[in-house]
Amino acid sequence: MRSCTAFEAYLGAHTVDIRPEKAAEFLLLDSTFPHSIRFSVDRLNGAMANMPASDARGSRATRLAGRLRASLSYIQIEEMMADGIRTHLDEVKRQGAAIHTALVEGYIDYPVDTALND
Repeated sequence: MRSCTAFEAYLGAHTVDIRPEKAAEFLLLDSTFPHSIRFSVDRLNGAMANMPASDARGSRATRLAGRLRASLSYIQIEEMMADGIRTHLDEVKRQGAAIHTALVEGYIDYPVDTALND
């Protein structure tokens, strides 16, 4: 918790009794803790919502980010622990890489003729 600068924030949200499942839930799924994965994904979706709605180049990235946000919003920590937390973290990592690729393809490394037609 301390290495994630989460100890004091965790104590503010929970009791002094630090249990592994509660700590994992806080670091992964808490929507208000700025260092959690869920918080970051929520902010990513918010930033992408501010992009032009008609921008077809970003639609794949927006869809992938929305899918990741939904999965983190509705999963329960008990489910993650039962399946193996590593499995879920690997999936978040895979989805993050797919979002990154879609953003690069849509906004950085796209064909010039696509940009001229926008």
